[in-house]
Amino acid sequence: MLEEAREIVRNTEIVDKRYYFRTGPPPSSFQFLIPSQAKMITQIYQCYGSYISKNEVMQIIERVMKAKGSELNEYILKSLPGLNLFFDRSLNKTFTVMTHSLGNNLIDEFELNGAVSKTKLESIIRRAFAEL
Repeated sequence: MLEEAREIVRNTEIVDKRYYFRTGPPPSSFQFLIPSQAKMITQIYQCYGSYISKNEVMQIIERVMKAKGSELNEYILKSLPGLNLFFDRSLNKTFTVMTHSLGNNLIDEFELNGAVSKTKLESIIRRAFAEL
């Protein structure tokens, strides 16, 4: 289970990087990255014999993002002329780190406790999104 779950995280990181370079920084990349994160989470749950729907995960991610105000911050950064190239590279690295952190922290929680509640999942997502 552990190696299969880690492979899910690695594959998600690769797909997210490729998509990011095609779409650019947020807000456009958020349209893909949020469902991508949700898919990764549901796959990890399945890997450990648990179930959570993609819709439930999306709701948690959106709730965390609203609390953080990430979309608003990214809109502001995107609108600053001349800084887009710098932020594009920086944000791509940040998304990769966030995916890695989110996936591996979720795996660690399953390995330690055998299950992850929705409350604990939200906490894991909050920690990962704190890196944005």
